[in-house]
Amino acid sequence: MAASSSEQRLVQNADGSLRIVHAGSAGTGDSGNPDDTGAPDDAGGGDAQLAIAETRVRLRVDATPPQSCYRGAELWANYDAATRISRCKDAIERVCRSVCLQESVREPTLALLVRHCQLLGRIPRMAVALKRLVGGCLMVMSAKQGLGVPMPEMAARVGLSLSELKRSTWKVCKANGIRLAQNSSQRQALLTRIADFFQMRRQRGVVCDLASKIWAMAERGWIATGRTWAPLLAACFVLAARAYYFTVDLDSLSKFIVTTEGTLNNRIREVSKLLVSLVSFMPWGYMVTQENVHCYVIFAVEFSDLLFPAGKEFRSRSQAALPPPGSPRKRPRPKGHRDRERDDSVSEEDTVLSDMYSDDTR
Repeated sequence: MAASSSEQRLVQNADGSLRIVHAGSAGTGDSGNPDDTGAPDDAGGGDAQLAIAETRVRLRVDATPPQSCYRGAELWANYDAATRISRCKDAIERVCRSVCLQESVREPTLALLVRHCQLLGRIPRMAVALKRLVGGCLMVMSAKQGLGVPMPEMAARVGLSLSELKRSTWKVCKANGIRLAQNSSQRQALLTRIADFFQMRRQRGVVCDLASKIWAMAERGWIATGRTWAPLLAACFVLAARAYYFTVDLDSLSKFIVTTEGTLNNRIREVSKLLVSLVSFMPWGYMVTQENVHCYVIFAVEFSDLLFPAGKEFRSRSQAALPPPGSPRKRPRPKGHRDRERDDSVSEEDTVLSDMYSDDTR
């Protein structure tokens, strides 16, 4: 039975695509092939080929998703990343307001954060990881700009422990090739922040300059070696303020720099001991103690270039006057003891009488 002109079927091409073929009456179909008569080979064969072709098309569509699916996933990933970066930006602004940092540090910190995430190839999703990343980047950028923010204070403002902030800062420095160094700009910035905290308006510059010079003397005396720099600098500020008759509340200062009052008192005691040792060989050095050393701080700072070598010479001479080690030392005599053998003014009669009276009284 010949195929009618309205009969059509699906034919699969060599590349796997499908096309519709209309059956023709001239012995050739629309495909141009003489062997293709446009009619099915057997009855019912056209329906089977059509079902197979539809199945292949369905499998091809299921196996190869359209490009819009990839584009949607990419847009969702970009939206998620932008949301996390926006959260980091808000966290940076909150920490800057808490520490009272200027706005010039916000954009560099955000740029460092984005660059670090690009190096890692991911953006942290958890809130704790984002907090660590923000704290580390902000600590690195504040140290590079010399804003004078110690690490314990930054950890307290961000809400992390000191070890977590140290670890995060180390990771950021290692990944971006940054080396942090404590310099004079950070010390001057911290002194300025302390003066602003106590609202010191008069003689503010001379107090900060004197504290910086006391810090230099402490470094020369090996007090700053291996120590956290913020409590020692705060102790220098306290002594400088006392030299100009300012009273500093140690409890408030210790809370401001996030340390303990005992640590601050220990640093004040160490610096005071150094200053006392520098002026102890002066003619009036016996009057200087750790309680009133702040009255002689300005003198010690002004003549520190002379006091350090003079103190060394004085100690060397004092050690030379001492007996050599290993020599027999005289035993200390009790109070009121009289050497009878060497005292020529005491006669034998007086000695006997004194022994008799001592026996009677005994």
